[in-house]
Amino acid sequence: MEGFTLAEDGTRLIYEVFVVDPVYLAEPVTQTHEWDYRPDIVPGEMDCDLDSARRHLTEF
Repeated sequence: MEGFTLAEDGTRLIYEVFVVDPVYLAEPVTQTHEWDYRPDIVPGEMDCDLDSARRHLTEF
């Protein structure tokens, strides 16, 4: 299960994930990540590295 929640102060997005897999995990795993709202940061551009991208492609 997973979900997103806006923090009470409205400045953070909270992502929570809960994983249960008795075959590969000895016990359930819970993780929480938080992202800050940063309107002062401008996303930068990056060139795509085609060789790296090809490693993640699969043919069906």
